[in-house]
This record gives sequence, C-alpha cells and structure tokens, in this order.
Amino acid sequence: MARPELSYRVTEHRLGVELVLSHGPGTLDLADRLRELEEGGEVSVSMASGSDGFWRLYFKLRPEGTRLLLAHPEPEEWVATLALEPQALGSLIEAMTNGGGWAAEDRTVLHPLTNVHFRVE
Repeated sequence: MARPELSYRVTEHRLGVELVLSHGPGTLDLADRLRELEEGGEVSVSMASGSDGFWRLYFKLRPEGTRLLLAHPEPEEWVATLALEPQALGSLIEAMTNGGGWAAEDRTVLHPLTNVHFRVE
C-alpha cells in the first residue's frame, strides 16, 4: 500500500533554505512511523518536486542533542538529517498529529554553518 504523499514546500530562509511540511494525511502517516522509532534507528522520507529537485529527509533518535544536517550530493538532490532527542521527537510527533507549529531552530542551537531550516505547520 502506498503511503500518503507529504505536502511540503521549499522556500528561502535566512539560513539558506527552509523545508516546510504542511499538516495533512502525509504528516499523520509520518507521525505514526516516528512513534515507532527506536534509538539508533531511522525513518526516511523521499520527496520529489519539479523545481525543488529531489529531497530525502532522515529522522533519527539520539539520546541527547537535537541537530539538523544537510547534504547536497548532486545538483538536483538534497539530503537532510534531523537527529532528535526524545523530548524533541515527542513534540514533533504532537505537531504532526495536531497541526501545531514546530521548528527545528526552536529545539536546538543550530551549528553556525547550517544552511537549512525545518518546520511543520
């Protein structure tokens, strides 16, 4: 069975680029998958969009220190990793389930070289 499609957009942000997930069936499905995430495991999501290229987003559970990392391995391919401590993962799942706002930069001090931002609305 195919997973519901994630509704998202990519925009400019003071950090460089912002990936925004919008509440809907795709985020509800992703929230269910994240509830089962165990330390050391990961959940990945692939998203393709004409002008935005191809995005692969990894969610990982870490014992401490939420962080967001971005790689741009090919001209049309972006890979982001959101490594979450348990409390941040819980608040992300809640935002995805209830449609509340969530932003990575509110959960961690981002590295000065970070050029990506992630949020749920």
